[in-house]
Amino acid sequence: MGKELGVLSRDFENWLGKTADDAIELLGLWEVIDGPAFTTTFRGVDNHFGEKVPEKIRLEIRERLDRVPALVDERKFDEAIDFTMETVDFFWDVPYLDDDSEKSLFAFLGMGIKALVLSKIEKLKKEV
Repeated sequence: MGKELGVLSRDFENWLGKTADDAIELLGLWEVIDGPAFTTTFRGVDNHFGEKVPEKIRLEIRERLDRVPALVDERKFDEAIDFTMETVDFFWDVPYLDDDSEKSLFAFLGMGIKALVLSKIEKLKKEV
């Protein structure tokens, strides 16, 4: 495999795309193409913007975020979401927002992610 681009590892991008695909159900052909579309979108955005992050920081973020799928597999959802948002908040300074506003923004994003995860949990429960 060649050099990783962006902040996210290829494995994480694939996992993220599959997770979004599992959480969002569409009808017909849309359901067939949404998984690859999610993965391609995550990868494209990450590769475009992530390359602007200094390599040392990119590697540190990648290493931290690569722990998240294991937390999700172990059903430690709150821990996975909190860990992800703390990582993003620590490394990403949002222009024009003070630290408290940034924390609120990432907490809000974390709630959105948590809603997707809870949707996935409910789907899994129905399959059992």
